[in-house]
Amino acid sequence: MKCFLEVNSKLNFQKLCESNADVLVFGLHGFCGDRLMSVMIDDLDDVIHQIHASNKQACLFFPYIILQTQFKEQESTLARCARAALDFIASGDVGLGYFLKHNQTQSKLIFMNETMIASPMDAQTFLETGYDVIAPAVDITLEKKKSFAQHMPKQVIFQLCGTHLISTSKRPLLSSYYDVINTPNAPKHVRMRELSREARYFGVEDDQGFHVFHDSLLVLEDPLFLACDYGYLSSLFIPIEETLVWIELIKQNNFTIDNVKKHSQFNVYAGLEETDKGLEAGT
Repeated sequence: MKCFLEVNSKLNFQKLCESNADVLVFGLHGFCGDRLMSVMIDDLDDVIHQIHASNKQACLFFPYIILQTQFKEQESTLARCARAALDFIASGDVGLGYFLKHNQTQSKLIFMNETMIASPMDAQTFLETGYDVIAPAVDITLEKKKSFAQHMPKQVIFQLCGTHLISTSKRPLLSSYYDVINTPNAPKHVRMRELSREARYFGVEDDQGFHVFHDSLLVLEDPLFLACDYGYLSSLFIPIEETLVWIELIKQNNFTIDNVKKHSQFNVYAGLEETDKGLEAGT
């Protein structure tokens, strides 16, 4: 399995280059907000060279929908990405995939959207349009995820561990709230709790809008997932020492929920399971 690991900070970049991850995932300035380490387009080739010099592969990730106005303004920048020596380009924006193919990118294309791909049939549609690898929706049931692993183990990438995006808005909702309560210069990274239950979330506002992330770790430990060609580790909000442990557990065939719990300060769950009452998070 190739382990994809997010680089969330330039401070951690060198340490992750020395890790046992197979693919390092980073973003492009102006397109990824605070979710990933962002690279200026003029520095892209240098970063790719550093990753390749560490015997790793490079993945550029565009996690959010690109507005049409931004697409037109940055078309030459995106065309440079298509020509770069990237091993993978991941995107949650359908139009970007078409654009990259039109510009004859040699990179493998990953469609990575948290909500859109709910069945192998959906995935097949995207594969037929030129994508090489598909990420299923995060919040489908474990049984549905297993169906992907059984039918297309070489063309699917699962998030094996990490927090995940629940919702995103292009609007600066947090700043608007601070304006209403007359609290300027307040934090743009917050913890939130529902009033009706003990559910907690991370809220982040950046230049891409306002985003809500689950505050617990989703862990997929089933051998079906670990037997696929690709696995993704989302390290946002997670101490680097913890993410390095995940990689070692996977490489040593010891990746289980119990072993992740031993090294984590977060709640851990196994995804969504069907019950008589609906959907519940696994233990």
